[in-house]
Amino acid sequence: MIADPEKAVLDFLYLNPRITSMSDMEGLRFNTAALNDIINWGKLTKYAACFESATLNKRISLLKKIGVHADII
Repeated sequence: MIADPEKAVLDFLYLNPRITSMSDMEGLRFNTAALNDIINWGKLTKYAACFESATLNKRISLLKKIGVHADII
């Protein structure tokens, strides 16, 4: 089985504790335009609730901020 894109992103963020700031997230150099096209943010949030992790929720928030800024550019 292959994970949904949302689950793959969550796993990546969960398993990388070094991502703690906006600078760290920007350093990952995600293709934010493609990310916004592929990721269902509601589904991502729903999956994240299963982890019950404040740290993971912070990383998701950082990722969302990067995605929002991509729409402005």
